[in-house]
Amino acid sequence: MTEPIQFTVTAPEPHNHLFEVEMEVPDLEGREELELQLPVWTPGSYLVREYARHLRTLEAHGDDGCIREVEKTDKATWRIEASDTDRIVVDYQIYAHSLGVREKHLDGTHGFYNGTALYLYPEGELGRAVDLEVEPPFDDWDVYCPLPAGDGAHQWRAEDVEALFDAPVEMGDHETLTFDVEGIEHTVAFWGEGNWDRERLERDLPAIVEANAELFGGLPYDDYLFITLLTDSTYGGLEHRNSTALTYPQDEFGSPAEAEDEPPIDDEDYQNFLSLVAHEHFHVWNVKRLKPRVLDDIDYQNEHYVRELWTIEGITSYYDSRALLRSGRIDDATYLQGIADGIARCERTPGRHVQSLEEAGFDAWIKYYRRDEQTLNSTISYYLKGSLVVMLLDLRIRRETDGEHGFDDVVLDLWEHYYEERGEGFPEGAYEEIASELAGTDLTGWFDAYVRGTEPIDWNEHLEPVGLQLERKHDEAPEAWLGVRRREMDEGIEVRSIPDGSPADDQGIYPGDELVALEGWRLSSDDGLEERLELFDPGETIEVHLFRRGRLHSETVELERRPADDYTIELLDDASEQQRERLRDWLAVEELSI
Repeated sequence: MTEPIQFTVTAPEPHNHLFEVEMEVPDLEGREELELQLPVWTPGSYLVREYARHLRTLEAHGDDGCIREVEKTDKATWRIEASDTDRIVVDYQIYAHSLGVREKHLDGTHGFYNGTALYLYPEGELGRAVDLEVEPPFDDWDVYCPLPAGDGAHQWRAEDVEALFDAPVEMGDHETLTFDVEGIEHTVAFWGEGNWDRERLERDLPAIVEANAELFGGLPYDDYLFITLLTDSTYGGLEHRNSTALTYPQDEFGSPAEAEDEPPIDDEDYQNFLSLVAHEHFHVWNVKRLKPRVLDDIDYQNEHYVRELWTIEGITSYYDSRALLRSGRIDDATYLQGIADGIARCERTPGRHVQSLEEAGFDAWIKYYRRDEQTLNSTISYYLKGSLVVMLLDLRIRRETDGEHGFDDVVLDLWEHYYEERGEGFPEGAYEEIASELAGTDLTGWFDAYVRGTEPIDWNEHLEPVGLQLERKHDEAPEAWLGVRRREMDEGIEVRSIPDGSPADDQGIYPGDELVALEGWRLSSDDGLEERLELFDPGETIEVHLFRRGRLHSETVELERRPADDYTIELLDDASEQQRERLRDWLAVEELSI
């Protein structure tokens, strides 16, 4: 039996932001060389991140203590001479000053790393077991890791290298809270200071986990770890098999005055945190176990193109808000307003006319994480549109079967047939096939329009069977619209992007321009553009003064009426009892509050 690889991670001087890593690879007798690689991307985040750019001072020696020759053969591969030795020990440093759930960060207050950003692996040997030891630099620091515990303090065992990659590590002197669901312990470790309320989270987090577990009939793990990094502004998460790493703005856990309030929760900031938790936790099932077949065998050196990323992130985004609804954290009116807000964001994205959901997933590697001034016009989010299309598919199946089936049944069918029975990923087209089967009708045309195509969506056509309608209003002043999205600046107004078809797009204003005046009136950075536009009416022609690459320009622009900016979903005045019953069934509520 092959001995496990051994990793020891230390941080002797946290202020220099360097993790020191010792990797011991045994059972090399008879081999001439050992090839080690560092991943270039991490599952769940579809971008080549080039983790090797932060690796320093790699050295290797054999079991005789003699230094071995190391040759770097490409950007993330090292070949080590391994003749006449049974094991190779590699020492290297990783610079860690990137604060994000996909990266690594070390300073005098904590250390965090995502596994793919830190661990080398022997090429072709992802199936080898690994022993891990993490030595914190200070006695009062704890270490948090979701792997099964090893024999000693701060020691863990991974069944294979991929399990090691999927286990983020956090160390520091942190506040924690714990709660049990179905007898399984969940731990939340916080780094940073924030206005989170312990009693509130101890009340609400178990409810979120229970709502997710109820859909699948239980929890598929023995314990769970939430690593929560509190920052000044960043928001995000990365899913793992029995853990997640989150970043969240430190002061956006809601108003302390509302901490004692019973659900449903009105505070939007706190709802956002619970939605983030619900989203990453739902990934325990959706993608960490039930996943597209193309992700069954990961190549950590190259991209994996997934046309159906909407089945990962769109479905999960649909269910994160439903977890809040099902657990009673929000009411049906708040849930429907969230859908209306999502539709508004979708309709403010001209890229929906250009890129389909399938294309959005396939091109995630080059577009989703690499945004620029044209992103607005050339892409659509597979999170956002994906969740809305899943909602429409849920409503369609319910309509076709008179409420006998819904999208829950589609997910559970795939869960049973592909994960539980076969232990493999589902093939491309599986969601379409099972949805059609459960709906009792061929949904090829529906998928052609909304998944593979860019056909405009008539929202009310889909909402009317459950007694709802989408309302678009013009509440926000001014009515006159120039059509620029600006970048925050200390002085002046810099154009960040311009929606296709807007007045600015049609009449010669460019991203990067600095707007300085309208009709000769100076613009200030503090809402100056909106204040000046209030002086004009849609249809008026005005002169816009701007700097472009340091030179003053003047452009003549005909203003238009601002697009609708207030979206709501309302109950039809004449909604029948059958429509109301279908709505209650979809929302899983006994009484409607809208």
